[in-house]
Amino acid sequence: RIVSARNAVGGNMPFAYEKFYTSEDGYNVVLTIDEVIQHYAEPLMNERMRLLQQADTAPSLKAYVRAFIEPTFRIILDESLGGPEHLRLLWRLPQEPINLLKKVHSRFHEPVVHEMLGRIRPYCDVNDVALSWKLHVMMSILYTTLGRCVDPIELDSGERWIADSWMKDNEQVLSMLIDTAVLVLSHPLSLGAA
Repeated sequence: RIVSARNAVGGNMPFAYEKFYTSEDGYNVVLTIDEVIQHYAEPLMNERMRLLQQADTAPSLKAYVRAFIEPTFRIILDESLGGPEHLRLLWRLPQEPINLLKKVHSRFHEPVVHEMLGRIRPYCDVNDVALSWKLHVMMSILYTTLGRCVDPIELDSGERWIADSWMKDNEQVLSMLIDTAVLVLSHPLSLGAA
């Protein structure tokens, strides 16, 4: 957009002033999805923070992993927390305008990840690159598994492929997610080392 000096009737002024501003996607856009994401993401972040602090009373890698994973897992089981629609909304984020993604990441994700990394670092004998990668893998496993629990796959034939039998017991799925995350995080593999 161009901003220039004009008089009250839109004519040129005796002095010249003009400034060009490049557009920025989503700069002036207020999206309702912004409010929806905050409605779901803020309580999730607060619950994770509360559980991380609670885990400090009996610290262990498993307690911290549970504090991080369980609130996310519970949202698909509880409609008052958003249920499956909340999870679908989380999956949609990468397709949203970058400004929204940055805002959600910096406001609701980074603070919890920072707290989580600070607490699990003593239990993980790896460098920072490896630890960050392992946390990424843990979260990828979590969201992929939750996706399989929420949305059965529709095959080309029109049939719906229902989740594997192990996915029918939510407590078992949660336990397997936590145990797998602990295994991933505690493995001695150190990425990025010479």
